[in-house]
Order: sequence, then C-alpha cells, then structure tokens
Amino acid sequence: MNQQRIYALLAALACTGLLWAEKEPVVITVTPKEAPVVAPVKVEVDSIGIIKLHGNISFAPVEKIARKAAEFAENEKIKGVLLVINSGGGSAGASDALFREIKELAAVKPVVALVPEHCASGAYHAATAAHWIVASAWAAVGSIGVVSTIEKHKNVRRASQGGYSGDADIELIHAGKDKVVRSTHSAPLNPEQRAKIQAEADALYKLFYTSVAKQRNLSLNNLHTWAEGQVLLGEEARDKRLIDQVGGLTDARRKLEELVAKQAGKPVGKLPFVE
Repeated sequence: MNQQRIYALLAALACTGLLWAEKEPVVITVTPKEAPVVAPVKVEVDSIGIIKLHGNISFAPVEKIARKAAEFAENEKIKGVLLVINSGGGSAGASDALFREIKELAAVKPVVALVPEHCASGAYHAATAAHWIVASAWAAVGSIGVVSTIEKHKNVRRASQGGYSGDADIELIHAGKDKVVRSTHSAPLNPEQRAKIQAEADALYKLFYTSVAKQRNLSLNNLHTWAEGQVLLGEEARDKRLIDQVGGLTDARRKLEELVAKQAGKPVGKLPFVE
C-alpha cells in the first residue's frame, strides 16, 4: 500500500460513477508531487496507532488517512489501530475509498472504531471495515442511504461583486444530452432525466447496504429496520447490530488490546497511544 498505489486508487475512483457533482461538475486532480512529505512517527515500544476521521469526507482527508494507514500497517511497533470517527459522511467515492483503506489495514492489524458523537452515511460505511465498533450511548449511528441534491436557479445574472443574482439569460452549450443535467443553470429535470438520477441513487444505495450487510453479517430480509436512512442512538444501534458495544475510549482500548493479544498469541499489557 505505497504512495503511488494510493494516488492511483484515488484517481481511479474520481473517474468512476461513484462520485458525482451535486451542483456543478467537479474535476479532481491528484498530483503526487504536490503531496506534503511527512516523516513517519518514530515508535520505540509496542503501541496503538490512532487515526481520526472528523468532518466531511472528501478525497483530501482520505488521502491523509490512507498515508497514515499505510504507515501503521508497515510499522511493526504498531500492534493495533483505533479509528476515532466523528463524521456525518460525504462523497460516495471518497467514502468508498476510505472504507477500502481501512479494510486493507484491518487485514494486517486489529482495528477498532470508536464513535463519541456521530458516525453516519459514508462515515458508517468506513466504520464497518473495522473488527469492532464501539459507540457512546449518545452517538448517532447509521443513516444508510443515498441523496443526490440538484439545485436549479432561475433568472440568474452575474452580480457586480461576483457570483450571480437577478435576471439574465444563461445559455449552456454542451455535447451529450445529459451532460448538464446537474447544472444549476440547466432546465428543470424531465421525467427521463429524473429516472436516470434515481437509478444512479438506487444503484449506490444497493452497493451501500449490501456492503454493510456483508461486513456486519446482517440479513437483507429486514432491511427496512436498519437501512432506510434512519439514524439510531447507541443502544438501538447495538440492538440492530450496527455496532458491537456501547461504551467509550476505555472500552475501545480494552477490546483492541484483547484483539492484539489474540493475534500475538500471548497476553499484552496496556499499550500507549500514538498518532
């Protein structure tokens, strides 16, 4: 999981149908030489690595997390990883890239996800790659669903201070009948266009809930009880098996040390945290 592979992964996902613009078309450029070079953390003793996911999920934070995950995976002194999540999700493509990075890390090191406050949508998808999920009783978990927001502006003109306002005609010249469907300045959606966007959302939704079902060993027969976009608090999320345990940092640490000991085949003491 070297740096070149990480950039290739992000560039490939940026070009797939898993990522779309909700307003104007988005161009994502991944340039390896522009990435900051960060020296690996020097770890002297057996430790637990910490990876933090806070805020909206986009490719920029995922790129940083991917580098940290690769560093922890290769460091023999890092015996397990605590993934601390406080996020309501974000881009479908970036969330999927994050899920894959965490899953690859979990293939070589024990990973426990800790949710102090909220872990929704794409953030929850990423959490399911961990071996164990701990959330506080107050944490909001789930929101398994897909939304595509399309804004349509009417009577728009460029304002003197920048941006647009007022009345003006804006003409869009394009090739490909659906190229500007999501533009804020295109005509309202016709039934065919709306059906296509709904089909995209439905396809992403199926990818999402089937992945969660596989990771969490959930039945698709009762999909409506856990995957209709609802947000569940800690205890209900545990009862629906979206998480494994209601608790906090101490519980997550204890579980991680248990998994580390199981992997090592011998007892381990209290392991220090390293970021």
